[in-house]
Amino acid sequence: MKTELRSEPLLTAKVPLRDDYARIVGLLGMNRNTGRRRADEQLLMLSRVVEQSATMVLISNSRGDIEYVNPKFTQVTGYTLEELAGENVRILKSGHTPSEEYTELWSAISAGREWRGQFCNKKKNGDLYWATAIISSIRNAEGVITHYVSVQEDITERKQAEEQLRQLNVSLLRKQQELLAAMEGLKTAQMQLIEAEKMKTIGCLAAGVAHEVKNPLGVIRLGLEYLSHQTRSKDPDTAQVVDDMSRAVARASSVVGELLSLGKAQELVMETVDLHKLLDSSLALLRVALATDHVKVVFERASSLPALRLDARKVEQVFINLIINAIHAMPDGGTLTVRTCAKQLDPTEADTVLDPQMRSRFRSGDTVVVVEIDDTGTGIPEDKLPKVFEPFFTTKAEGKGTGLGLTVCKTIIGFHGGVLNLRNRPEGGVRVSIMFKA
Repeated sequence: MKTELRSEPLLTAKVPLRDDYARIVGLLGMNRNTGRRRADEQLLMLSRVVEQSATMVLISNSRGDIEYVNPKFTQVTGYTLEELAGENVRILKSGHTPSEEYTELWSAISAGREWRGQFCNKKKNGDLYWATAIISSIRNAEGVITHYVSVQEDITERKQAEEQLRQLNVSLLRKQQELLAAMEGLKTAQMQLIEAEKMKTIGCLAAGVAHEVKNPLGVIRLGLEYLSHQTRSKDPDTAQVVDDMSRAVARASSVVGELLSLGKAQELVMETVDLHKLLDSSLALLRVALATDHVKVVFERASSLPALRLDARKVEQVFINLIINAIHAMPDGGTLTVRTCAKQLDPTEADTVLDPQMRSRFRSGDTVVVVEIDDTGTGIPEDKLPKVFEPFFTTKAEGKGTGLGLTVCKTIIGFHGGVLNLRNRPEGGVRVSIMFKA
C-alpha cells in the first residue's frame, strides 16, 4: 500500500546541547504544526458565525433527520437542539405548504441542486411562522451527498404586514364600491324624487282637469241620450250624428277616468295580499271578454309565493288593464299565459332587466316576486316600444285606447317600489313583467 505523503507548515525552534566542556553533543528542538492551528481557528470562527447568525440554520442528514440547529432557530421555533436532534424535518410541517412544493424541494436537493422558496411551518407552541429558505447539499470526499443545510430567514412579520395591507386594500375597495353605490343610489333617489314630484304634479293637474270636465261631460251625455230618443225615429241622419257624438263623449269620459286614476296612483291603502287570489279575481272579472274573443287562459302559478304588502284594489286595476291590452292584441283569438314565480335576482337580471332608476331598489341576491303576462299577438313595432309608457301614446286603433293605461299601470307599480317592463317575445306577442321585492 502506498502511503500518501503531504507537507504541512511547521514552526520550529532548536537549540544546541553542550557537554561539560562546551562541546556540541546534540540538538534540542520543538516543532508546532501552524497549518492545523489555522484550520482550527477557521473552524472555530465558522462555528461562531453559525452560532451567532441572525438567520436560522438547520443541518440534516440525507434522510432528513435533524443533526443541528443554531440558537436563532431555537429562538424562532422554541425547539432546542436536544429536542430536535434525531427528529425528521417533518416535525416542523404545518400543513399549509402544498405537498407539490415539498416534492419539488426534495427532487432538487437530492439531485445536488440548490432550492429556494418559502415555508409556512409550525413552532413548538403550535403557532405558525413564515420563512424564506435556501437549501443546499453537502458532499463528502467521494462526492456523495451526506447532509443538507437549510439557511432560513423569519419573514412572519412581513407576511402579516402584507396580509394586513391586502385586507386593507380589500376593505378600501369595498368602501369605494359602497361609496359608488351610495352615490348611484343618491343619484337614483334624486331622479325618483324628481319623477315622483313630476308625476304628483301631473296627477294633481290631471285630477283637477278631470273634475272640471267630468260634470259638463255628464250633462252632455244626458242631453245626447235625450236627443237620441227624440230623433232616432224622425231623422236617421240626425240620429247618426247623435250616436257619433255619444261615442266621442264616452271616449272623453274614459280619458277623464284614466286621468283621475293617474291623480290617485300614489294614494295607497296597503295590506297583506295573496297575489294568486288577486290574479284569479282579475281573470274572473274578464271571463266573458276572454271567452268572447276566443282567448285561452293558461295560468302557470308558483307552488307558493311570499305574501306582499300591496294596495289590492290598485294592483288588481293594473292586472285588469294589462289583461285587456293582451285581449285587444289578439283580435282573432290566441293564448294568454299568466306566470308567477319567486326567485333570487341574479347579477345579469339586475343589470339587464332593470332600468337605472330601479337598480337602487333591487340588488343582486334580493328575493323577488315576478308576474308575467304573455300574449300571442303580433307584438309592438320595435321603434314604438320605448314610447309605450308615455302619456297619451297608444298602439291601438283610434277609439280603442286612451294612451294612459300603461302610464297609470307603471306609476302604480312604481309607487309600490316595483318595476314594470314590456318587451316583444321572440316567438311572437308581448310579455309584460311585473317585479315586486319580497
